[in-house]
Amino acid sequence: MDKGPTLGAMIGFSWKTSREMLFPFHFNRWFKILVIVWLAAAGVQGCASNFKMPPKTRKISIPSILQASVSRGVFSPGAKKETGGAVRDERISPVPQPPDTLAALFAPPKAGHPGAAWVLAAGGVLLVAGLGLLFVWLSCRFNFVLLDVLVTRSVSIREPFRQNKETGNSYFKWSLAFLAIGFGMIVCAGLATAFLVGLLKGQVGLRILIGVGGGSVTLALFLLMIFTGMVARDFVSPIMYREKISAKEAWGRFLRAETFYVQAIVKYFFVMMGLGLVASVLQSVVSVVIVLVGLVAGGVLAVPGIILIKIIPLIKIPLMVLGAGLGLGLILAAIVVIGMVLLPVSVFFRMFALTYVTRLYPDCDLLDCKARL
Repeated sequence: MDKGPTLGAMIGFSWKTSREMLFPFHFNRWFKILVIVWLAAAGVQGCASNFKMPPKTRKISIPSILQASVSRGVFSPGAKKETGGAVRDERISPVPQPPDTLAALFAPPKAGHPGAAWVLAAGGVLLVAGLGLLFVWLSCRFNFVLLDVLVTRSVSIREPFRQNKETGNSYFKWSLAFLAIGFGMIVCAGLATAFLVGLLKGQVGLRILIGVGGGSVTLALFLLMIFTGMVARDFVSPIMYREKISAKEAWGRFLRAETFYVQAIVKYFFVMMGLGLVASVLQSVVSVVIVLVGLVAGGVLAVPGIILIKIIPLIKIPLMVLGAGLGLGLILAAIVVIGMVLLPVSVFFRMFALTYVTRLYPDCDLLDCKARL
């Protein structure tokens, strides 16, 4: 294991290979690679969006409604008067039905007819689940499209997508099972911790101890999921791509390889964490600079529109629609520019994984590392 190329040599080779594939710069080529990287959920690119909350609805004030009813004579609490030592209660009886607003507010839902809120919530959950499955499937299939681009240097989508159909679908099925088992274990650990903490009422020390222990187990399971997913993406999927086998077979060959060492994978994990931290800082700086440039450009474009609206109020609505379209265009342009600037970094991460896998599974030498390193 230690007789191979050094870590520094592999990093340098990966960066050199990434530059050879990307340069000279051609916008169409870079944009297609960027789309593949995004769909494969690879790299470090991303963006944050701020969603405005809907405006607050007017709260129904029950006391104000009752007060309005009293003023109309619908309901009167009456008053108690003393007459000859006796107390007489002057109250309108019977009390009329409260207003329709209160009746609708407190009316129980009709049997067999779930409320609109529940229907919308169920529909939202199904929609999110469906979109999540679609995204996982696309990322699994495009993971092999990206591997094909890196290995062949030919930027194509249709043919690699079709040729790697079986391996991509196998990787998707494995990913679903892996996510179900992983999150299921995390949920079970959380529920078990909550159950035990609930049983130990009054025993503060034990409750704190179990809470800390349960939280530690949950965190360990989450980190294990990240670690296993990284191994599957960076090491197992290249073996699937090269040998055209299923995920189960690729895992078996990878774990049974004579050159397989857990220490090497742990080392790779920490190296990737360090490189990822540097890449995240770089992404933040690039994103801030590009967003600031976009804001300045948007402000410059908005000034003529504001002046025109002041002069000709009739064109206010068309200009607002045009401004909204330009704003959306600026946001999309900023996302694309950020992705394009960081594309070499994204490609480098995948190149480094393909280089490092030769330490653990020498037969999977997709970049001809043995001859070039």
